[in-house]
Amino acid sequence: MGREDDVFEKLETHDEAELVGARWWRRALASRGPELDRRSALIALAGLSAASAAMGTSMLQGCSRSPADADADIRADALESQRKYGWDFGAEGQGLILEGTASDPVDPAVLDGLVETLMPKNPAHQPFYGPVLFQSLTHTPTSPINGPGQQLRDVIRPVRTQAMEQAILKGRGLSTLFEEAPPGRIVVIDLPGDQAVGFATGLANRFDPVFWFDNWPHPRGVVPSHLTLASVLAVLPELEELADSRPETAPPAYVLDANRLLRFDDETLFDNRYVARLPSAQQLEAAGVKQIVYVRPTGTDRELDDLNDLFTSYRAAQIEVKLVPADGFIETPPPPEGETAPMPEKLADAPAETGDHYHTSHNYYGHYPHYYYGSPLSHWFFFSHFGWGRPSYAAIQPTHYRSPPDYTPTRRATSFSGGKPSGFGQVNTRRSASGRPTLSPSQSKPSTLRPSSGRSSSGGGRSSWGRSGGGTTGA
Repeated sequence: MGREDDVFEKLETHDEAELVGARWWRRALASRGPELDRRSALIALAGLSAASAAMGTSMLQGCSRSPADADADIRADALESQRKYGWDFGAEGQGLILEGTASDPVDPAVLDGLVETLMPKNPAHQPFYGPVLFQSLTHTPTSPINGPGQQLRDVIRPVRTQAMEQAILKGRGLSTLFEEAPPGRIVVIDLPGDQAVGFATGLANRFDPVFWFDNWPHPRGVVPSHLTLASVLAVLPELEELADSRPETAPPAYVLDANRLLRFDDETLFDNRYVARLPSAQQLEAAGVKQIVYVRPTGTDRELDDLNDLFTSYRAAQIEVKLVPADGFIETPPPPEGETAPMPEKLADAPAETGDHYHTSHNYYGHYPHYYYGSPLSHWFFFSHFGWGRPSYAAIQPTHYRSPPDYTPTRRATSFSGGKPSGFGQVNTRRSASGRPTLSPSQSKPSTLRPSSGRSSSGGGRSSWGRSGGGTTGA
């Protein structure tokens, strides 16, 4: 066991989104190599020895121990367990796996005020603000198991990923299209955490970001929400600056983490999944909302399962929902040296330093501006493409034109019809005869699954923790 030349045979390969909820965790484990397997083996042997000793003691005691004293698994809400026992309950001291370009820790005073700093500027949007993820940085466990333990605020770092940086420019590309948008049009961003944060940052000059992140990070969490939190800390200065200049009347951009419903089949993981929350159809009607831009990953043809009932109610209320692929905004490099990029008058006359418009010569963290269909000339074709009238500025239909996603919210049977499925967002807890709470044995041991390839890194480069879940989910 644990030899360097052990050979494993790959029997199947799965790439379905609903089966790779823990891929970020499994890929990161690969960087620890055979040492992890040897360590897991030693842990297993130690556990077996302890179990044998306990069995012997139990046999000597005979019937002196009542059935009420026996260990029993109890299903408990994952978030409430973390609030009570600690954010890393059951995985104390294991730390977090972060990828991307990390910077120095954030000033503790900034973390203390994070919930208030990220609150929507418009009071009307604040009831739909879900700052639970941000609260994890300041919460003190009510019943800590091992004293203070490691604090999340001491291990989290601001991290920028290339995917997040590109998402900022995709969001900024969409923002330029809404300078003269009619009232009654809002945005819902439903992308993987770091990309959702980036896209919202790109929109934040014209839209009021309304974050709904309703869980806590965990070292072995199904949802890699620590990556979302690290991204928020990385763009915090930009969000603060844009909030100061944004009018209070700006429309909302509701920000969701598409990884919230990731399905998992590894019982060693911590189920920190949760459901989204958005305004009801009646609330949107009262606010005068007529159209919703629903931003999703390219290739997605429907909303996530926890939004199906809500979106079909929007349709019944005649609130139009357009599914807009985030990758419809394509990075546009500058023209060859000596040539001038074709620019419509609207962009050509805009000063680049305003932040509202940008030129192909502008470089943002190694990336160039993202235009709809990859050209300034096709940028305002967005409105014609989605049937929202003719744009105010000239736009050319791209030669590689494709029809927009054929999307209409349609009611379907999901595991979220009528509420959350049984066991969703819960963990198995156990209280020993001594009264000490723990996770059940299966959830309190490290996963021994190893991917076929891949290595985590704390430096730059593309993130590799998997993609977001698709429309199919399960408990």
